[in-house]
Amino acid sequence: MRRRLAEITEQDTGARLAATATHDEIATLAATMNEVLDRLADALARQRGFAADAGHELRTPLAALKAELELAGQPGRTREELVAAVAAAAADTDRLIRLSEDLLLSRTDEGRPVVRPEPLVPA
Repeated sequence: MRRRLAEITEQDTGARLAATATHDEIATLAATMNEVLDRLADALARQRGFAADAGHELRTPLAALKAELELAGQPGRTREELVAAVAAAAADTDRLIRLSEDLLLSRTDEGRPVVRPEPLVPA
C-alpha cells in the first residue's frame, strides 16, 4: 500500500488502492485512504476549474485593454480619440480590479469565505 500511494500523482487522480475482502485493519486503512484520495481528487478538480474560470475572466479585459492601448499609440489619432481610448482603458482597468478582488474574495480559508469588512457609508 505504501508503494502504491507513493506512485500516485496529481496527474493520476483516479488511482486508488486495491481493496481487499479481509475486513481487517489493513482493508479499513485501504478504504480510508481511497476516501482521502477521492476528496483530494475533488479538491484538485475544483482548483483546476477555478483557475480555468479565472484565466478566462481575466483574458477578456486584458485583451481589450491591450487593443485600446495599441490603438491609442497609432499615429494620427485626434485628441478626442485619445481621450476616448484612455477612458476605455481606464474602464477595462477598473473591470480587472473588480475581477481580481472578486477572485481574491472567492478564496476560502478552512471552508469559510475570506471577506474583508468595509464600513458602510450612507448614501
